[in-house]
Amino acid sequence: MVNGLSEIITPEIFQCLYNMGHWDSLAIVDANYCGGSLGKQIIRLPIIDNHKLLYEILKLIPIDDDNENSVFIFKPDHYDKETPQAWDDYRKIINDYDKKIELKEIDRKEFNQRTKESYVTICTQDKRLYANIIIHKGVILA
Repeated sequence: MVNGLSEIITPEIFQCLYNMGHWDSLAIVDANYCGGSLGKQIIRLPIIDNHKLLYEILKLIPIDDDNENSVFIFKPDHYDKETPQAWDDYRKIINDYDKKIELKEIDRKEFNQRTKESYVTICTQDKRLYANIIIHKGVILA
């Protein structure tokens, strides 16, 4: 155990965050996502709120300052018209972090490809549809 570190951040997640370099990406995917077949490293986490995990991760690593290409969310398929609830949670967290950073919507194929290229994919038990997000790690300044 470590003082001041959320119990959501497991030793495996902490190690990945520590080892990630600038512009490495991290995917947080929901219970419906096929994360087991995608990604270099897979961490399974029994939490149900992806946005809470994102919030804790952003206490430890920065998002890259390329405001248009640092955060990606999984765009609903053509038959899903409603804005996913998880997006509101993500927007609030990202906006509180840096108002200039945009959440870029990408389709299933591109999201899957970016997940395959991610340094780590964290698979959770969040059952909300489209509660998937990818962030690029920024530079940690001295």
